[in-house]
Amino acid sequence: MKQAITRRAFLYRFGLGVTGYGVFNPIGRPAFAEQNRDMTYARLDALVDTFIPRDEEPGGVDAGISHLLASMAETNPSLKHYLSALLDRLDEESNRRHGQMFSEQPLDERERLLNHVFVSQDEDLRDARTGIQLIRDDIFTAFYLSEAGMGLLDYHPPFPLGYLDYAAPVVEAP
Repeated sequence: MKQAITRRAFLYRFGLGVTGYGVFNPIGRPAFAEQNRDMTYARLDALVDTFIPRDEEPGGVDAGISHLLASMAETNPSLKHYLSALLDRLDEESNRRHGQMFSEQPLDERERLLNHVFVSQDEDLRDARTGIQLIRDDIFTAFYLSEAGMGLLDYHPPFPLGYLDYAAPVVEAP
């Protein structure tokens, strides 16, 4: 036999649900870039700088690609997993070889470490290899769509500079 639910019973169950949601909701947990903010951004900066280093021209770090990757990882759990695996493996390999973190290595050594992870057939590095494959194109695309990348290519799209004034009177061609 069904019992009619009273207002008191409804509010009690609703309160339990809200409390349970608040306890188990991941909103209060640290985000990808917030876990250890300085270390995470230093690692991401080193990774982005390895792909698009700064020289006389701005590099990927100058274009803000590290922050973009961290934001993308917040909304994409698989990217977060593979990016974390990649950064962890690069740090482990760097510590094993040189006793330093990946972000503390010079550019040529970071390139060697990244290449080692990418070409390795080791099953333990599968997630790290997947991480490289996921972010490589994103890094280059985001860089060349940024102001720094467009300036490097000497490309100036019409949008930031404005479009033609279509409200201007039509000039008759001779």
